[in-house]
Amino acid sequence: NTSDSGPRVGNNTNITITKLWETAQVNGGLTKGLTPSLGVSGISDTTSLFTNFNWRLTEKLSTYSSVNFSYFDTDDVNFKTFQASLGLQYLFTTWLSSALSYNFNWIDSGSGANSTDLLQKGVVKSNSVFVSLTTRFDIWPNTGLARSISSPTLSPILTTPFPIRVPQPSP
Repeated sequence: NTSDSGPRVGNNTNITITKLWETAQVNGGLTKGLTPSLGVSGISDTTSLFTNFNWRLTEKLSTYSSVNFSYFDTDDVNFKTFQASLGLQYLFTTWLSSALSYNFNWIDSGSGANSTDLLQKGVVKSNSVFVSLTTRFDIWPNTGLARSISSPTLSPILTTPFPIRVPQPSP
């Protein structure tokens, strides 16, 4: 029903393409569907283009980057957003890590913001930098500090499904 008197119906589509390497992963794609429009104006028919890149530089150092561009089509106002992020993570131990990340955000309310007070008019940009220290704590089945690396920026770690056997010299 696309009339003003009934609920809005739309298609939800998500297309993602992923490329894996032994220590890195890149993916990108398109998402189209109904979203809450960032709380600006009810339900939005949103189209987003995105890409992410994760790379494990060493056993303990990894990096990530991501970019997302979205177009929000709402009843009251249409607007565009852009987000870009970069980050670095270092694992001190299996349970303690630190990270440094930078985020850039951009929103363009377009000419539709002139007819509503839901968005600041024009283009708004922001930057943020985060420094974090993370402790991992297992609850089940062994309570205590985490014993294994579980960082999402470290995945994927590709290995063969078969054990690698080192040739033994014959006697």
